[in-house]
Amino acid sequence: MVRQWCEREGRDPTQLRNSVNVGFYVGVTEAEARRKVEVAQQDFGGLFESFRDGLLVGTPMEAAERIAQYAEAGAEQVNVVLRAPFDWEAFEAFLQEVVPIFQRT
Repeated sequence: MVRQWCEREGRDPTQLRNSVNVGFYVGVTEAEARRKVEVAQQDFGGLFESFRDGLLVGTPMEAAERIAQYAEAGAEQVNVVLRAPFDWEAFEAFLQEVVPIFQRT
């Protein structure tokens, strides 16, 4: 879609950095991940299913799978949005387990 608009407007799409902003609903354990899905469902109500693709939901490895899908779709950067109350344990797991998978050397 972005490429089409760039062509229409006479802009070079390679000059843009493709990024995605995602909500963070990750749990360290399977049980905590299920609880985070429930929190996301409460936060978004009836819109949860339509917003789910824009959220990191589940375990750290499920978050990594979602990020891989964004990368496959052309995302070069992922911006993670944290909402209070913060789950620092889950975020630390994300930093330790997921970020290294996608870091460029």
